[in-house]
Amino acid sequence: MSQEKKTWLGRVFATIAALFMNNYETWLKKLWNNIAEELKPDLINIVQIIERVKSYADSPGVDLITFAIPGDMDDKAVAWTRKVLDNILTELNLIAKPASELTKVDKQSLATRFTEEVTGLPFDQASTTIKTAYWNVVKLAV
Repeated sequence: MSQEKKTWLGRVFATIAALFMNNYETWLKKLWNNIAEELKPDLINIVQIIERVKSYADSPGVDLITFAIPGDMDDKAVAWTRKVLDNILTELNLIAKPASELTKVDKQSLATRFTEEVTGLPFDQASTTIKTAYWNVVKLAV
């Protein structure tokens, strides 16, 4: 639809949306810079785990949890992560779902719940926090 055919309200919304989209990356970088430094390593680990889940090839005999956890984590962290990840996968009814069939919503829910467990943040803050981490670690690569 051309600009002149939009109502004045439509033009206002289009202008606001364009302004937001033009400043989205800058906003995400600022938001990332405001996250407590002690949380960033955990958030980066969560992003890496979810990225590995996304790339996991569904094959018999391969343990998704073992595949997803980075190899350089110490034994206690791996045990805790396995327990939490297993509990979350069960809670979200994803334990029997092949990784190749996980939807964006499944992965976002997994990342948000995992962030809740690691940080203690409520769901809405955990969701925004992990999305910010994802964008800055994967998309914007800061």
